[in-house]
Amino acid sequence: MLDADDGDSDDDDDDGKNKKKRKRVVKGLSTEELEHYKKAHERSGLLYMSRVPPFMKPEKVRHLLSKYGEIGRIYLAPEDENARKRRRKMGGNRKLMFTEGWVEFKDKKVAKLIAKTLNAQPIGGSKRNFHQHDLWTLKYLPKFKWNHLTERIAYERAARQQRMQTEMEQARREDKAYLQNVERAKVIEAIQERKRQKQQVDTNMSKARRTFQQKEVTASEVRDESRRKRAAGKGKPVQTSVDPQVKSVLAKLF
Repeated sequence: MLDADDGDSDDDDDDGKNKKKRKRVVKGLSTEELEHYKKAHERSGLLYMSRVPPFMKPEKVRHLLSKYGEIGRIYLAPEDENARKRRRKMGGNRKLMFTEGWVEFKDKKVAKLIAKTLNAQPIGGSKRNFHQHDLWTLKYLPKFKWNHLTERIAYERAARQQRMQTEMEQARREDKAYLQNVERAKVIEAIQERKRQKQQVDTNMSKARRTFQQKEVTASEVRDESRRKRAAGKGKPVQTSVDPQVKSVLAKLF
């Protein structure tokens, strides 16, 4: 009995592994289904909402417009994440807002009629309706299908990513240039600081030098020097002038 139970459990484990390994097979459309899809695609019409009322969600749009005709797909473009963060930082509503939207109707004739009838008209409804006084901003897009919308969204997403990558590369280059300028400024400041220190040392050394007072030359010494030079030129002995006080002292001695 134990062996049988063990065998059953092993089989169950193998079945579970096989289920995990199985890949999902997508069946292709038959000819009739493909023709039906093409006709439905050509018969559909797309409405553009240039402004989505504040905090209105896709479910609310479907609820309000489905009473006028059968709706297919709805896409509302969310607001910029930075704008939402700024609003939340300033204490505003934390809910997600949408900027624009597209609504697909199964019948393009109905879509044309709805755009012509509801555009620039109040949404209305009961007094408890938050969007009662908001206006519809609807426009029918002729020859514009849902696949065109997906292509446009994919293109805008790729362009946005490319723009973000370019901005990031530009920011990195600016940061690198800023760091280089900072390092260059530090080197220049260090050189200037060394120059200031050297000038300070030279100033201190010049102040520490001793100065000697020179003896003033009298008029008699100048005359004696000139006589000595003239006598030396003529070969005569030089007679120097003697100070009167010196003469009086010599007279007393001799």
